[in-house]
Amino acid sequence: MEAAIYTLLRDAHRIDLEKGLENQDLEDLDIPLIEYVDKLDLPPVSRQFLLAWAWNMLGLPADEASALWALQLIAAHHYSILGVVLSLDEVFANGSADLVDAMGQDIPEIRMHTVVTGIDQSGDVVHVTAKNGDAFQAHSVIVATPMNTWRRILFTPSLPERRLSVIEEGHGGRGLKILIHVRGAEAGIECVGDGVFPTLYDYCEVSESERLLVAFTDSGSFDATDLSAVKDAVRYYLPEVEVLGIDYHDWIADPLFEGPWVSPRVGQFTRVHKELGEPADRIYFVGSDVSLAFPGYIEGALETAEGAVNAILHA
Repeated sequence: MEAAIYTLLRDAHRIDLEKGLENQDLEDLDIPLIEYVDKLDLPPVSRQFLLAWAWNMLGLPADEASALWALQLIAAHHYSILGVVLSLDEVFANGSADLVDAMGQDIPEIRMHTVVTGIDQSGDVVHVTAKNGDAFQAHSVIVATPMNTWRRILFTPSLPERRLSVIEEGHGGRGLKILIHVRGAEAGIECVGDGVFPTLYDYCEVSESERLLVAFTDSGSFDATDLSAVKDAVRYYLPEVEVLGIDYHDWIADPLFEGPWVSPRVGQFTRVHKELGEPADRIYFVGSDVSLAFPGYIEGALETAEGAVNAILHA
């Protein structure tokens, strides 16, 4: 196990978070995760533990996930494997709606139900058009939608071809997070294994005998609408627990997202990575999908937004 940890940390340290994965000759690491893990020659239990947590974090089975992206997450957590796991225990005290409300108070006008379909910067100002016919003009535009929705926007002039190739493909993440209301589970329970839920753990108390658990898997491997399948998946680890209900969001089916947190397909981010978040003249791209320091996390959205705002103010 120690040799495997050494290899993971050694390879993660090859990544400079500021340079972008396409600029560091890392193609040898941009391979299916299962191939990388097989080379570690881990004992069965340790191997399954690593694969389960990777499935949780990457939102893809190991034969589809990129080993390089797993290493990128280690690098982004101060080159700490433990940091990747422990980063999941911080939540907003009253939910993320508090943050959204606070942000909304600083914005003079918010247009709801206004889906942008075109951004044209071929003239003196940037013209933005919406599906409902609304039109706007601005000196600069910040695109803060998820990367997988950019292919639905007509950019004029077109974005660089290398960038467009990945945008048209979209990242491959299919991560699925399910909140499960149960009766009979112990506080602090954590299950990691070879079930269709690679991880299942305690989230919070509902009442004295009821709790919320959170399960991770991917939408290609599991149908969250099948309550019977959810019950079976929970009982695989916790046979005495009673499942009372579930809640989840289908991010792939949501037209405003078209995918969950970012998880590139093998070979994508060694073609173009940092460039995805770089400005295209007067158009700026922000969000956790293009964050180099905090990919996939809300901190990444805030970090990239701050950078874009500063760039516009000092332009």
